[in-house]
Amino acid sequence: MPSKMDAPAEARGSGGLRESSGAIVLRDRLAEDQSMSVRVSACQIDPEIGQVDRNLERIERSLLEAVRAGVELAVFPEAAVTGYAYSSLDEAQPVARRASAVAADRLATLAQEHRVSIICGSLEPEGDEIYNVALILSSDGRRFRYSNWRACGSAC
Repeated sequence: MPSKMDAPAEARGSGGLRESSGAIVLRDRLAEDQSMSVRVSACQIDPEIGQVDRNLERIERSLLEAVRAGVELAVFPEAAVTGYAYSSLDEAQPVARRASAVAADRLATLAQEHRVSIICGSLEPEGDEIYNVALILSSDGRRFRYSNWRACGSAC
């Protein structure tokens, strides 16, 4: 199991999922049984701008509620980890760095512990740029990331 998400730097900006063996989280299971259904929860939270750790706590509470309802895939909003609508890149950079350092590992642990796949939005730094990303954590430990092809402009 990789400790970081698979994401070659040259793939950044192209959009799409990235993982060395490719495709989406549930692809392998769905290919085996075309009649399989997946119970999905659209989890709505109210993230606080800049409060990565508090937002992860909110995400965890919402995820546990979804798990109790029997979901197999929990989907969270864009930038749920970091909040959205920063006034400048300078304001967003430290928040994106914090999220990049802790969010994927924490969400991956939750996904494996509760046998649920998670899609969750965040901001992620790369150099002086910030990308809007979807972190995709599979219940079996695989990690993916979808990066918006465009970095945030002067504000995120």
